[in-house]
Parts: sequence; structure tokens; C-alpha cells
Amino acid sequence: MFSSDSTDTSTGKSEIQYEPLCRLFSLVEIQSATNNFDEKSVIGVGGFGKVYKGFIDGGATTVAIKRLNSESKQGAAEFWMEVRMLSELRHDHLVALIGYCDEGEEMTLVYEYIANGTLARHLYKIGSRGAEGKYECRLTWEQRLNICIGAARGLDYLHTGTEQSFIHRDVKTTNILLDERWVAKISDFGLSKDTASQSQTHVSTAVKGTFGYMDPDYFLTQRLTKKSDVYAFGVVMLEVLCGRPAVDTRLEEEQISLVFWVKECIKKGILYQIIDPPLRGQVSPDSFKYFVEVAQKCLHDRPPGRPTMAEVVAGLEYALALHHKGIVTENNDHRRASQQRGMVTVSNDRRAPTKKKRNPFSIKYWIESIQNELPTTIEFRVGEFRMGERSTGLPQANSAPHNAARSGNAEFPARGNHVPDHSTI
Repeated sequence: MFSSDSTDTSTGKSEIQYEPLCRLFSLVEIQSATNNFDEKSVIGVGGFGKVYKGFIDGGATTVAIKRLNSESKQGAAEFWMEVRMLSELRHDHLVALIGYCDEGEEMTLVYEYIANGTLARHLYKIGSRGAEGKYECRLTWEQRLNICIGAARGLDYLHTGTEQSFIHRDVKTTNILLDERWVAKISDFGLSKDTASQSQTHVSTAVKGTFGYMDPDYFLTQRLTKKSDVYAFGVVMLEVLCGRPAVDTRLEEEQISLVFWVKECIKKGILYQIIDPPLRGQVSPDSFKYFVEVAQKCLHDRPPGRPTMAEVVAGLEYALALHHKGIVTENNDHRRASQQRGMVTVSNDRRAPTKKKRNPFSIKYWIESIQNELPTTIEFRVGEFRMGERSTGLPQANSAPHNAARSGNAEFPARGNHVPDHSTI
């Protein structure tokens, strides 16, 4: 644990003594793991510094090693915050810290290696460009829903899974990593803040974060709350749906901000235009509707109007269930229609009917018909979802990862971390 806070004026490094709860690496070990910080091993660059792919334990374990840049705006305080948080917290949807090095002028963090990199990379930074010059993402709608659910569970654990409450303060798609099974993991905790207890409602602090994701209430009042993370997660949800960055200065002025653009599209009744083109034709209409409503609630201007992350998890799980239900209903409707037209003959060999080819424009007119329902129809409850006069039971957010984290029984394979490349302030 921390025991002192003095500062070495010659180096600018905070002389904080820490009783390590994770592995302490020597500089020689770090240099060996990265081939003396070979530039060919760099897999990411962010506000903290460069991230290297490395190997420890005689090459048996692949890791990601983040090295503090002496010119970085982030420094010793952020370094030790990340060490403390990730030494104490364990969860399936948080990146695992293996250890750290603080020797001489070098400060490095060693993480599990995350094979598929950042969510941002798969939404709009890789893949072929379409006819309009836009990136084509290969993530399906179901994959995107599961990624959002996983990331939301990780944030819910930060907010409520321990005696203290942690606020991430820099939630964005470049800080959501995807492992080889496309499981989402929250990363980069250098800007995080903790509260004295769960009952503490906010932290008064200087404004830090990333443009495009920043809670407007936090920006104006300097009162950081858990709902600030909720707002940023709402932006992430829009990125997942639209397949574009939160801020894109290459676009027309009215489209630079993703949040403003989506809100304008809703007002104009052209919501269909915001869907990432590769998703059109595979999104269940009811699933789409709930997803947009959850995102809208997260983006409420005032924190009290936003849901908790537990409520977001429940809403996303329900959107996924509606997606599955929509697929089954569509297949059954197709089977009945085909039998009536004589296109499929049901014989004793029980061969499966031909699957229906989806019409990529089948969702458009349905979306337009529900435009006016979106802004005010949703009412959040943990375990319950209300739409007007109808109410539908929702599954509770899964508490198993929380319990596993508290008991110390959660397993964490050795993988690693990539670093965000968005500008921070």
C-alpha cells in the first residue's frame, strides 16, 4: 500500500512507497522482454507512452509492456494509480496487470497480452474501404452487442463491485480491448479516481478525459461521478452502432461530433442513416430500438437522468435477447411462407428449409415508423424494462464475475494491452 508522498525534485518522480500486490520486474527483465525496447516490437502509442509486445518467463508468456514517456502529460501519479487499482481489482472484463518496473528513470507496466487489440481498431481503423471511402467492419451485430455487454459489466464492477467505488474517467473505444474470443476488457486506468466509499456521490477534480466522450456536466461543474462513465459509454454505443469515431474532423461541420449528428438524425426522422452499412439487414428491429434508447438515456445532459451501469447491462442483455428472438421469428415466418408457396416440401428426411436471404432494406421503413417514440419512452429499472404501458422482465446483470473477483478465484490468462491514440486533456 502507499506509505509516503514526497517528491524528488531532481527527477520529478513521486517517491511513493508501494507494497506490491503484483510482480515487481527489474529493468534488465523489461529490456530482455522487449529486446531493449526494439521499435519493431511497438504495438501501440498513447498518452502514457509506447506499448511493446514482449515475452517473459523464458519466452513462455506473451505480454504487453507500457513504457512511460518522459515527455508525457501523464506521470508518476497516473502510473501508481494504475498499479494500485489493477493490483487490487480482478474481473473478467478488466485487463489484468501482471507487474511493473520502477527503476532509475524507467517506469513500465506489464499487462496480459490482448490478441485482437482495441474495439476502435475493428470498428473503423482496419478493413477495406467501401465505395464511399468508409471502413467496413466485420463485427456482426451480435458480436457488437456482446462486446458492449462485457464492457458494461467491467464498468459496473468498477462502480459497485468493491467497498470503494472507482470512476474510470476515460471510457472510449480505444480503451476497450478484445481478446482472441472477442471478450471485451476495460483498460487504461491512469486517469481513474476512487471514492472513500460507495455512498460518496462525486469527486471534485480538475477536468481530464477525451474530447467527444466527456460528460458535459462534469466539464461545467468539475464534479466527477459514476454517471460520467455512463455518458462516455453512451458515446461508445453510438460508435458501435454507427461504425465511426466520436469526433471526426474530416466530415462536414454538422457531422464532426457523433453525438450531435445522431441527435439531429433522430430529430429529422432519418435514424436509418446512422447504422453502419455492414449492419443493415442483420439488425433485429426491436433490438435496434432498445439499443438506441439505452444509448440515449446514457447521453442525458444531466447525471440523474442517466441509468446506472447495472441498468445498462440489463438493457443490453435484453436487446441481445430481442435480437435472437427476431432471428427465430424471421426464420419461422419464412418457413411458413415458403411452405404455402410450395417452395419447400417437408418430407420424412427432415431436411432443413432453405434459409431466407435477408433484404438489406427491410428494416428501413420499420425504423422510420418508430422515430417519434424514441426520446421519452424508456424507463430504467434494474431487472425490468418499461415501454409505455408495457413492462417486460429483464435478466439481472450477471453477478458471477463480481463474486469471482471478490473471492480471488477468477482466472486470467496471460495476454496484454494496447494503448489509446485519441488526444486527451
